[in-house]
Amino acid sequence: MEPRRCGEFVKLLLIDEFQTKIAMTDTFVINRKAFKNAGSAAIQYYNNGGSSFNGGSGSSALGIGKDISTDNVNFIENIILSCSKIKTEDSDISIILIEEMPAYFTGQKELNAVIEIAGNRIQKVLDERG
Repeated sequence: MEPRRCGEFVKLLLIDEFQTKIAMTDTFVINRKAFKNAGSAAIQYYNNGGSSFNGGSGSSALGIGKDISTDNVNFIENIILSCSKIKTEDSDISIILIEEMPAYFTGQKELNAVIEIAGNRIQKVLDERG
């Protein structure tokens, strides 16, 4: 796919309407307006007993529990805004560790030997990536 078309596809995914549809499936989105729209809909839904129709308790409508408010939506938004990084894992390196570590745990090799072998394999992967 050519880069221009990729960019058009990403723009399509980020429009308010599309992001709102995604948010309405209980998924976090990056579009803040869509997040707020979905939050408002959730407030209405749960405060009017909507959860009782889907096997939930409908606690607000039954008088047990408390209503959801915009304060709750803002609280979640502030948590999201406070995030500064994401923890990720390199699957290629994980595979190497999964393959090499059992030799240590089963007593076939000393830890230093496993570290050296795994380290060499990991370095080769990193070198191949450039």
